[in-house]
Amino acid sequence: MSNKLALIFLTIIFLLIGFDTFGQFTVSDKYLNINAKGDDPLFTTYAASMERSRFFADKAYFMDYFTPDNPICYNSQFAGEFTVIWKVNNIIVSKTRDFIKKPEVIVSFPDMAILEYEPFEGLQVQETFMVYSSGTAIIDMTIKNTGKVEYDFNLYPLVFKSEQGALQISKFDKEKNWYFFTHYEPAERLHSNLYASRGYPTDFINVLACNQTPDSYGAYEANSIQDFYFAAKRLSKVHEFVTKQNELETGNV
Repeated sequence: MSNKLALIFLTIIFLLIGFDTFGQFTVSDKYLNINAKGDDPLFTTYAASMERSRFFADKAYFMDYFTPDNPICYNSQFAGEFTVIWKVNNIIVSKTRDFIKKPEVIVSFPDMAILEYEPFEGLQVQETFMVYSSGTAIIDMTIKNTGKVEYDFNLYPLVFKSEQGALQISKFDKEKNWYFFTHYEPAERLHSNLYASRGYPTDFINVLACNQTPDSYGAYEANSIQDFYFAAKRLSKVHEFVTKQNELETGNV
């Protein structure tokens, strides 16, 4: 097995002066607030509720917000992991240990969690992760500048998988700004294998999408998630406003 990663991502640019980018959630019941830090005991596996689930290909996600050398990651068993990487004032921030305020889980439910953190001083982020259905998971971010420093930043929504060639690019829909790709899942499982003759699907179509229009997109082979950090950093050294990626529309990564 190769130790390379498959990387697929979008590039989104913001100029933030001091306003909410999206609507912020307010927890009205104070007894729901847990304020769990990275070293607190917390079960962080999330799945859609029964009424929004299906038997075939029901996905659950493990949220890793506590590993200091990683970004906040949402991991599934076979469909890969996804996260959001920051570039703030031309500085790449891809590890939570570099955040001014480390991620903290404010509330946690069986199908969703709300976190708060600050990647830079005064740049307050509320990140909501929700598993809406067996096949749909959402990261929603509310970003607010509470300080006096003006921030120019990029967001990189990123999907990666730990096998080379594991993700096959189908197309990038320029009207909807959706990145289509596929992946394969075997019938073998850790505890109980699936019956291959029962019609369980093995080939899946995936969509990476955003409610903002991306400035660019790309897909690469890599040795680790840190390779994305170095790729983005190289672009930043050329010029801080260089955002164009390879914009791959077909092929394996």
